[in-house]
Amino acid sequence: MSTFQMIPLSSLSAGRQNPRKVQPQAGAHQRLCASIRSRGLLQPLIVVADSEGESGDTTYTVKAGKRRLNALRTIYRNQPDTPVACNVQDVDEQEAAAMALAENVHRENMHPLDEAEAFARIAHVEAKGVGAVAAEFGVPARYVRQRIQLAGLAEIIKAAYRDGHIDTEMAEVFASVPPSTQMEVWNDNGGNFRNANHVRNLIASDWIEAKHARFDLTALPDSKVSRDLFSERVLVERQAFFEAQAEALTAERDALLEEGWAEVLIVVQQDVPDAIYQMDNAPADFDEATTATLEALNTERSKLDEQIEAIGDDHRQWLRSV
Repeated sequence: MSTFQMIPLSSLSAGRQNPRKVQPQAGAHQRLCASIRSRGLLQPLIVVADSEGESGDTTYTVKAGKRRLNALRTIYRNQPDTPVACNVQDVDEQEAAAMALAENVHRENMHPLDEAEAFARIAHVEAKGVGAVAAEFGVPARYVRQRIQLAGLAEIIKAAYRDGHIDTEMAEVFASVPPSTQMEVWNDNGGNFRNANHVRNLIASDWIEAKHARFDLTALPDSKVSRDLFSERVLVERQAFFEAQAEALTAERDALLEEGWAEVLIVVQQDVPDAIYQMDNAPADFDEATTATLEALNTERSKLDEQIEAIGDDHRQWLRSV
């Protein structure tokens, strides 16, 4: 038999028995805190009443839900009298142990997207900075930024991620660009993708890695620059990249011309050889000794050309006589 009650957090204590012998994975406590803050306590704690204390208030021992109790204590550490949803059980120790075992067997890990949305809500709704959120949950600031970026997925992609239609790596690639671009890629391919690299290559047709830029990224609007926190890439929208790159290259060319360069061309890589051949030869400007040497060499070369031509004529005449 059980009754539902809202019991102050300060009146709850953890039971000593716990069927979970293997420690939860690193970050599990923080993820659980994020889940409760985002969606509330979805499942009441199972408790049994202890004897009344000196003040006459009843205390309770948590038989199933120790991790949730610890998470609630973290969340409400400055509000010890916060009421907590509990099912008060009238059971013996053996029955309580069986309940705790069943709960641990059927518990599911928190989906990364749930944690992402929890962090995003705390950061935006409660106006807390990334550093404050990271300190509150005991995780690195970079981890929080990654999760908040994951929360920026378009709704249809979020649904596909929750349903297992796409995996975490693919979701992270989508999250590296704005939702509008996500939807273009998604709709153009009917939501069907082979793997994360497939998605990455499709996005690359519209976005270029900033490592190739010769311009200051801060000069571009925020909407034209996307920072992929998962692979440490910075992406620039293709058209904006080409426009900014052209301006930067033109400025570099003008600076070289002011320094005294005779001619500076801006061409795509595959056209470099043709462009070089089409450039005018730079005017020669040597001292008298060098000029005299070059003229002598040129005269000698002309004589050699005449000799070669004469040998050729003699050879052709010999061929006609045989």
